[in-house]
Amino acid sequence: MLELTNDVKLFCPGRIPNRPYATDDFEWGNRVNGQKHAIGKRYIQANPPCHHYRLIFDIDRPDSIWAWDDAFLARPSWTAMNPENGHAHIAYELAVPVVTSVNGHIRPLQYLAAIENAYCEELDADRGYSGLMCKNPLHDFWRTHVWRKEPYELGELAEYVKELNRPRKVCSEIEYGLGRNVELFHRLRFWAYRHVDQYRCQGEGIYDHWCSEVLKKALTYNGFANPLQLMEVKQVAHSVAKWTWKKFTGKAESDRKFSRRQAFLGRRGGRKSGEVRRQLTADKREQACALIQSGISKAEAARILEVNRSTITRWVHRDD
Repeated sequence: MLELTNDVKLFCPGRIPNRPYATDDFEWGNRVNGQKHAIGKRYIQANPPCHHYRLIFDIDRPDSIWAWDDAFLARPSWTAMNPENGHAHIAYELAVPVVTSVNGHIRPLQYLAAIENAYCEELDADRGYSGLMCKNPLHDFWRTHVWRKEPYELGELAEYVKELNRPRKVCSEIEYGLGRNVELFHRLRFWAYRHVDQYRCQGEGIYDHWCSEVLKKALTYNGFANPLQLMEVKQVAHSVAKWTWKKFTGKAESDRKFSRRQAFLGRRGGRKSGEVRRQLTADKREQACALIQSGISKAEAARILEVNRSTITRWVHRDD
């Protein structure tokens, strides 16, 4: 026997944006509101910027709240159904939010995107749904049911689907939901890794120009069949621009460290060349580990640092 309530405790102030987009009617526009005011609107922003607290699926057919049962999927956290036509949003709340910016790890985002894509296919959900706004389950207009009070771990959701395809490997999945975020994030940061040094060497005053260039590139990469919202593109671009400017040293920084080290040794009367090589290797190994932790592949790290992939593997395993 399923337990049905209308007490949506997981859709609470701590798990929604501080200033979410909200509206009662999209024909009248969609505006940023204070949280207390937004809670009273029919439609509200589903997730905060750069974090995913829940997966939302848009089902546009009668009796849509039972789509999960027909597909033998996990019981939803909650559903919000339009009483006039039976269309609904099916939501799965996450126990731990997944970071969608460059400050997080890419693998949880890829995992969540793969789960989202699999559930969308099994539910036959609308792939044109952007995921930005959802039916507010706290609003009296919708027929809301809570099916499960505990949030889900990603592994538990994954148990209900036979196969998960990573968005970076299967092009069809890039066009939907978080798969687009993963693809944009990957392409933009790889571009930024290659170009940040030429901007940084011009001085601190060029940072705003760097941010502008990253956003321009992000907009060119947002050529999906269902493009990401401008707000989402700006969030990814800002995150990539800030992280690469402040934390990614790249090859140029390695060369500068090498030059400083050589000058230091020269002032001290010189040392064996082996010590210089060891210092340069240590610098590159430190950067390699930082790159891998940020989520890029070993092959890409090897290309950036101009070493063999086997060298990257050896350095990473040494730090494990």
